[in-house]
Amino acid sequence: MATIPLPALSINTHQESPLAQYAQLSQIQSAQQERQTRALQQTGLQQENQQRALQLQDTQTLRSLAPNHVVRDKDGKVTGFDTEGFLNEALGKQVNPNTINQMRMQYAATTKDLAGAQETVRTNEQAKNKALYEALESVRTIKDPQQRQAALIQSLPSLGKQGVDTSKIKTDQPVSDDMLNFDEAGIGMHAQMLADAKTQAETAEKQQQTKTAAATQAHTEMETKQGGPPAQRELNDWLAKNPGKGPSDYEEHMKKIVPAFNFSLQNTGTTGSAADVAKRFGMSPVAFDQAAEKYWTSGQLPPVGRGGPALATNKAIMNRAAELHPEGSLAANSAEYKANAASLTKLQSNLDQVSAFENTAIKNLDMFTGLAKKAIDTGVPLLNAPLRSAAGLLGSKDQSAFEAARQVAVNEIAKVTSSPGLSGQLSDTARREVASFIPSSANVGQIMHLAETLKQDMANRHVSYQQQINDIKGRLGSKKEESGDPVADLLKKYPPK
Repeated sequence: MATIPLPALSINTHQESPLAQYAQLSQIQSAQQERQTRALQQTGLQQENQQRALQLQDTQTLRSLAPNHVVRDKDGKVTGFDTEGFLNEALGKQVNPNTINQMRMQYAATTKDLAGAQETVRTNEQAKNKALYEALESVRTIKDPQQRQAALIQSLPSLGKQGVDTSKIKTDQPVSDDMLNFDEAGIGMHAQMLADAKTQAETAEKQQQTKTAAATQAHTEMETKQGGPPAQRELNDWLAKNPGKGPSDYEEHMKKIVPAFNFSLQNTGTTGSAADVAKRFGMSPVAFDQAAEKYWTSGQLPPVGRGGPALATNKAIMNRAAELHPEGSLAANSAEYKANAASLTKLQSNLDQVSAFENTAIKNLDMFTGLAKKAIDTGVPLLNAPLRSAAGLLGSKDQSAFEAARQVAVNEIAKVTSSPGLSGQLSDTARREVASFIPSSANVGQIMHLAETLKQDMANRHVSYQQQINDIKGRLGSKKEESGDPVADLLKKYPPK
């Protein structure tokens, strides 16, 4: 019996899950987004290529137009450049207006800078411009482009000596007429900038002269309305108050009165109690006495100027120093001050060097004592020597580090305890002397005890310098640095490890 296919039997009754349907939909959307992204990238690449093509076209247009606007004299020599004509023609040739505006602003800014520079700067730029032009004209007389290239390369050292920036001269290809024409256009534009800058500088100078002349005229007119300059008005006033007298009498009068006035001014306020004198010159009694003591010890007065009030201030300080030390000798005191100041400078320099060496030595000594705890230690130095030597030969990292730290510590400690003149230069004897304090076979207990002793020794040297400095400062009139126990302070700062 034949079977007849029923339509219902051909229907797929299996239904996909919602998750599978969502996955298919996501794949479709991702594919669409990827196609859109590729399309955008392709569009952006095309636009970028178009932009580059337009820029290249603009550059070629500008290069072709520039030689047409070179300004020459009757002999054909380049003397300038028609900048505005060049830029306007470029606009007419569809060059990007933004490019034109940038070139115009750059030209104006460079010209302004040259106008504000010294005349010698512009003269030097003109000399470099001339040297480069003559070199190019010399190359132009050669017909073969490759020979021109060789000649241009040969001219570079001479141009460099004349200040020309030869790094901007292209020498990597044969020199054609078009290249020379374009380079001459650049030289012409540079020459035009210099000419425009000179004009701007001269115009600015004339404007300033006009302003100055106007100000001078206004001042003269004002003085005329007031009866003349101050000196003339004083003369007229004196003559009016002294009938029968003339200008020569006024001059004699001034010759007498000016010295008297200056003397009075220089001595005003220099006498009286110390507190009153200090107040007159705007100082507290303590500040006044400090200035007097400084003058007494150093012979130096404060830099207050040379006028009458300044001289009065110095006289008051000198008088106060004499009141504080009526029996003393200023000359002897000044000599002693200079000697003490020189000693203080030298000792302070030595202390600074000792401090630097000491800080480094203590840090290296601490590192050495730390590594000593990791080294072989039998407690007996006689046994330590061969064992540590063998460990070093067998490649022990701890032993190698121990030996290196010991050597560095020995060198730094020797700089503090044995370096002559604190120069940091060590003799072999100094190294051996310190090395003998810390033998390589010493046990850990010995090393720790020696480290404390060496720290004490370095601290003693540091403290001796500081105490001597304090004594000199006391002689100079400074306050001594107070310290109950300087050695204890240093050991507290650098405690034994």
